[in-house]
Amino acid sequence: MDPEVQTQKETKGPVVGIIIIIIILILGAFYFITRDEVAAPIDDGSLEAGNAPAAVETDPDANIEAEIESDIEAINTDLDELEADLAS
Repeated sequence: MDPEVQTQKETKGPVVGIIIIIIILILGAFYFITRDEVAAPIDDGSLEAGNAPAAVETDPDANIEAEIESDIEAINTDLDELEADLAS
């Protein structure tokens, strides 16, 4: 065949893909615009006077540093056991 006579094949795949993407974007925008902006708060009376939540109690004698160090020791022990298992 002569190269000048050959016709180009037209593929419709990319066009269909672009159309599908545009439709999805339009639907997403529609959903975003029509959704409720702020949900109305539910007033069940739980925060009225006398029903307020109690303050968070903290233990002033708690030794956070000791707790953290014990956690680190536990992790190191677990890692040592894991290394021993992998070595054997």
